[in-house]
Amino acid sequence: MTADGLQGVYLAEISEELANLLVLLSRRDLTDLIRNLEDPRDDEDEEIVQLEIRSKQMEGDLEKFQLAKARRGQGLFKANVRLYESKCRVTHVRTIRHLRASHIKPWKDSNDLEKIDGANGLLLAPHVDHLFNDGFISFSGEGELLVSSKLNLDVLEKWSIWLPQSVGVFKPKQREFLEYHQDVVLQ
Repeated sequence: MTADGLQGVYLAEISEELANLLVLLSRRDLTDLIRNLEDPRDDEDEEIVQLEIRSKQMEGDLEKFQLAKARRGQGLFKANVRLYESKCRVTHVRTIRHLRASHIKPWKDSNDLEKIDGANGLLLAPHVDHLFNDGFISFSGEGELLVSSKLNLDVLEKWSIWLPQSVGVFKPKQREFLEYHQDVVLQ
């Protein structure tokens, strides 16, 4: 328990019997459930950090520490996004290892709290993430897929992204970030 007293709100131990009952009631494959509950950090995180340190020829411990901290912060961000999102809203893919935690308000424009705020993120398939990050698509708060006039619509067709499309209503806090995305990022 931490001093803030909030830990019990988020995590609580349950009996094995209750866990088995919940799995049964979910009507989902246990292996699939476990896969979706895996640590949101990629297995290769440490290796990627080490490769990046070597490629950038970093020498100081502080530089290395800051890079590793930033990479691990991405894992925290992805875990926080999973509190809001369970799948790619466009493709409906649920397997977490095939999804990117994409900032709605870009990392470079976000303050420290916004950088890890789950409401500032979406779980997106890599090709959808590309379109979203580069401002070719966005979403209204009501869930309408918005498309930039600069995007060749053949791309959407070839990637089986159909228009018009509703991806589901967003929570109020997500809507604030989406307004920023529409105003600043959407081309």
